[in-house]
Amino acid sequence: MPVQFVARGKVPVSKGWKAVYADADEDAEGEAAAEDGGADNPVPALVAQQGLTVQSGSVLSKMTKAPSRYKQATLVRELERLGIGRPSTYAAILNNITARGYVREDGKGFLFAEASGESIVDKLVTRFQFIDLDYTRKLEDELDAIARGKAVYGRVVATAYDRLTAELGALRSAAGAGHT
Repeated sequence: MPVQFVARGKVPVSKGWKAVYADADEDAEGEAAAEDGGADNPVPALVAQQGLTVQSGSVLSKMTKAPSRYKQATLVRELERLGIGRPSTYAAILNNITARGYVREDGKGFLFAEASGESIVDKLVTRFQFIDLDYTRKLEDELDAIARGKAVYGRVVATAYDRLTAELGALRSAAGAGHT
């Protein structure tokens, strides 16, 4: 079982404002120590493989929390953050995943994956590059470059088309061999 050691402390580089307010120096140190969890001692310089003696220890029990479910608005914000889609495409994305039954919306507006949606994603992940967020983001950046006149439409689209054609060909070959 991995063990994590934590050392807390501080070493002021300069007195700063404390040089002017000598009385406040002790009060500020006490407040800072309370904020740092009581660490008002300097952390000594350590060397790799140096033996240390433990002065105290405690076992922490931390529970992880699952990420919150998306609502339509939070899903759009996440797509924006990831650089996937455009404002003009968000409504179509949401309509497609809900109308096709890939996700459902509960009474509070939270989105839940349906079995069909999970199955499709599982099959796409191992077979198609376009499911990868980095690939999608890069392709959208290239499409934006076309719009700005910085890339050639034919080259960008041909590259994406060739990749998709190759992936579909590999899928057909696997299906013909009895692997799906």
